[in-house]
Amino acid sequence: WDVVHMLTPDDIILYISPSVERVLGYRPEEMVGRHSRDFVHPADLPRADAAFQQDITKPGARRSLELRLRHKDGSWRDVEVVGQVTTDAAGLPVAIVNTHDVTEQKRTDRELRRKSASVELLEFVSAEANAATSIGEAIRPCLERICRHQEWSAARVGLRDRNGNIVSTDSWYVSDPERIAPFRDVTNARVF
Repeated sequence: WDVVHMLTPDDIILYISPSVERVLGYRPEEMVGRHSRDFVHPADLPRADAAFQQDITKPGARRSLELRLRHKDGSWRDVEVVGQVTTDAAGLPVAIVNTHDVTEQKRTDRELRRKSASVELLEFVSAEANAATSIGEAIRPCLERICRHQEWSAARVGLRDRNGNIVSTDSWYVSDPERIAPFRDVTNARVF
């Protein structure tokens, strides 16, 4: 859905289309008269403010930004904002802004990247396991790649023997050896 709104040079919302209720949960009358910046994510605000201030005094200026806007329920929506500065009947600058909700598209893109990374991980593990001449040779590079994929700071591999007991392979992945050293020492001393 797209939302169209008009802003004064002071960033006051003069008009906002009724579609804002579908996108952000607010009725137009809840937003008109307020600063648009009140709805911008704090991390995106400096960039949004700088762009607005730079363009508002230049009739004809066009800009596009991606940022997050607060929904009435407190969540954040990813949006693409395209604005153009024009003048009103009195010759004063106003910004006409079109906001397009891309939240679902961004979520889908993130999910696709996650799945693609998982497939790449499986391909890597498969290739390493097939090329290795021993379990130990296969475990180390695979463990490192798995830990980086999962964003784990440490992991240890153990294998089950014929009796079902876990036997250490002495294969560790440690992203920060100094910080993880106490954990590693305690874990190495344990029998599982």
